[in-house]
Formats: sequence, structure tokens, C-alpha cells
Amino acid sequence: MATVSPMHRRPLALLAAAVLAASLGTGCAPAAEPAAFENDDEAFAAAEATYRAYVDAVNEKQEDPDSTADPLSFLSGHALESSIRSEQRMKSEGIRLSGASTLAEVTLAEVDFPDVVITACIDASATRVLDASDVDITPIDRPDRLPLEVTLTDRAGTLFITNSVAKEATC
Repeated sequence: MATVSPMHRRPLALLAAAVLAASLGTGCAPAAEPAAFENDDEAFAAAEATYRAYVDAVNEKQEDPDSTADPLSFLSGHALESSIRSEQRMKSEGIRLSGASTLAEVTLAEVDFPDVVITACIDASATRVLDASDVDITPIDRPDRLPLEVTLTDRAGTLFITNSVAKEATC
């Protein structure tokens, strides 16, 4: 593992957290028509299933860039734009993520149709940030678990990730 000077650890830690958060969807989008969920439990189940499928698609695409998995298909509006910008930034800086993240825990935060907000705990302990030479530049102080507040918005009966914000809390 490469040694990163203390002066560069904090910016790399922020970059690594930003890259992971962006790869798991960020941004916001305009409101849509109300969802046809019967109750909050049904809305939560749909949001959790959508977000789990998204994390799986991100992992599959990271493992095999030629995979047909399309994580971008789960995103909408600004979230989609943010993800594309993050991918471009990583490419221009010669860094990439390696390893799979998992969705360790999901809880319902709020249902305000057409939005469903969940709190997701991403276990990133198996992921690494690699430079262009495949040297591990993962900050040693990066937490293994990253809490996110994720908003999914219903659009014509399909939930799309429209916002994902890293939280200061631990999970």
C-alpha cells in the first residue's frame, strides 16, 4: 500500500467519500405525480429494493466495465448528472474504485409522495481507491461504513434515485 503524506490524507479522504457517494447516486430532481403505494411500508419496500438493485449494478459495473449492468438507469435528473461528472473526474484524475460495497442496513426516514427517503448504511470496507498504477491510495482514516440519506422519487410508477447525501453520523 502506498504511503500518503498527512497533508494529502484529508483531501483524499474527502475525494474517496465523494467518489463512493457519487457512485451511489447524488443530486436532486423535480417532483413527479404521487406514487400509487398503499402505505408507507409498501413505499419503503419498493425504495429498499430499488436501492439494493442499484448498489448491485454499481458493484457489477465496477467488477466488469463491459457488464450490461447499468447503474445510471436507476438515477434521474441532477443525480444522473452528478454521477456522470464524478465518473469523468475519477477518469481524469486516474483513480478508480475496486471491490464491492454492500448495503448493510436500510431504514425508512420519511414518505412524502412522490418522494421516499431512506437512510442507508453502506459497508465500504471491501472497497479500495486505486490510482492509475493500481496503487492503493485509500485514506487510512476512511470509515468502513458510510451513512447516506437517499431520496427516491416516483415517476410514473418507477422509483429513481434523485438525491444521496452523506451523513455525519455513524452506522
